[in-house]
Formats: sequence, structure tokens, C-alpha cells
Amino acid sequence: MTVMLDAFASLLSYYQQVDSLSELMLEMAQQGQWELLIDQEKKYVFAVAKIAEHTGAMTAVLSEDQQQCIARVFQQLIKNEEEVKRLMQQRLSELHGMISVSSKQHTLVMTPISRTCVFR
Repeated sequence: MTVMLDAFASLLSYYQQVDSLSELMLEMAQQGQWELLIDQEKKYVFAVAKIAEHTGAMTAVLSEDQQQCIARVFQQLIKNEEEVKRLMQQRLSELHGMISVSSKQHTLVMTPISRTCVFR
């Protein structure tokens, strides 16, 4: 029984670590700190891999309360990921708009002026 509780505590700590990283990434996305977000995402992916590593064998032996506890953390992770994704898509749209404007400006600058006007 103690081994199971220790294993659950370990698994829960992995989920909480991922949850903390998820919250941090969400804050960074909300603040437009995209480079820092990408750096944190590497840690996040590593932490999620650890969860996958430890969850497989554990889920069959977890009590219903333990499963619900992990499910709540998991639901928050999904919610945070959806919001980060939405903010990233919004940023991509902004960048696309900026590139489009820049490209149009570049085209205008590079277009030769018509010589049909005669100055006298």
C-alpha cells in the first residue's frame, strides 16, 4: 500500500510540474514573450514525456479518488494548452499581416515610376 501511495505521489508531482510549466507558458503567451515561451516548451515536452513514462502502469492501480485528482490536473493542462494555442494562432495572424504589409511596401518601392509624366 505504501509503495502505491509513493508511486501516486510521484506521478502526481510530475503532473503538478507539468501544470506549473503550463501556467508559466500561458503567462508568457499572454505577455507576448514568445522566445521565452519556446524555451519553456522544451521543458514542458520533457516533463510530459516523464508523465507518459510513469502513467501507463499506474492508471490500472489508482483509486477512483486518485484518478479524479489526476484528471483535474489533466483538464487544466488541456485548458491551458488550448489557450496558448489560441494566443499563438493570434500572433501568427498578426505576423502574417505584418509580412503582407511589408511585402506590399517592398513591391511599391521596387516598382519603377512611370515615365508618362513630362515635367516642363
